[in-house]
Amino acid sequence: MWARTLFRNIELTMNVLKNKPAILKVPEMRKIIRSYNRIAEAMLEYELDHHRVWCQVVEFAPSSLGVSLLVRHPETKELCVNLDPLVLLCLREARYLQRMGLEVPEVLLGMCAREARLKAQQIRLQDMLQDFQEALNKVPDILQPVMQPFVMQVDEALSPGLTMLTWTSLDIERFIDTVYGALEGLQQMGKWSGDALECRVERVLQAMCSTALLDLSDEQPVEPLSFQDMAERVVAAAGRALSV
Repeated sequence: MWARTLFRNIELTMNVLKNKPAILKVPEMRKIIRSYNRIAEAMLEYELDHHRVWCQVVEFAPSSLGVSLLVRHPETKELCVNLDPLVLLCLREARYLQRMGLEVPEVLLGMCAREARLKAQQIRLQDMLQDFQEALNKVPDILQPVMQPFVMQVDEALSPGLTMLTWTSLDIERFIDTVYGALEGLQQMGKWSGDALECRVERVLQAMCSTALLDLSDEQPVEPLSFQDMAERVVAAAGRALSV
């Protein structure tokens, strides 16, 4: 594109000079015209060469859609959307080349027709994995063993995206909906268990830590029998308070 822009700029200057016969008769203009013709030829050849190479390279673009939708990072083992950025780059370049009036291979034209859907599916998959990670991060460490069956259900729903489904599959949307169904169960159970831990366990433990089990006087000694009776009454009252 930059070559065509450069050629357009020098062509604009030559078009202005064409309307100036007196200037064209100047001897130095022959050198300028020859230079212009050489530059124009070089720019055209440059554009054609790069367009030809580009067409050869993008012939293999459809094969990039034959990979699995998801992949695990080799080091962190986190799930990632497995779409080669070069695929979207090729589609974007194809749009520009069409606007410039250049030929685009047939195999890429078919992909261009699916570009909007491809981008939408990529975004939905990224959002899905982000929602899954956020749901995992909200689960307290102490509840991880309890939540494991629900996490395994989501992992099982994600499995086709790692093994069977590719970007050319027809049931990608159904796959995403299935994962969200399992993810909803994980989110609901995570919220319920988190609320139960906070309201029914942690608050009770906090109350127990702040509950006095003895009420001894600092001024008078206490008889053993009175001490036992007082301790039993204080403990019973504390038990009733904590059970509310």
